Amino acid sequence: MAPLAQIVDVGGLIEVIWASLLAGVGICVVFALVIVGYARAVDMSREDRPVAALAYLAVMVIAFAGVLAMAAFGIAVMASK
Repeated sequence: MAPLAQIVDVGGLIEVIWASLLAGVGICVVFALVIVGYARAVDMSREDRPVAALAYLAVMVIAFAGVLAMAAFGIAVMASK
């Protein structure tokens, strides 16, 4: 019977595991910033604090651009394989 290291590329498997964990956690955190930014912007606009609302809106837009960029990068990586 062949050793497991000869059957499975353990280094490649570990690379896939850490990359998927990093990508999964990363995109969840950035999307959470989108949600928080929107919620806070609405709260600040209700409290008549337009500067704070604009700042939170900017956070939301930048985070959403990050989510789109991460999704596009993931699709590009999958398409190139």
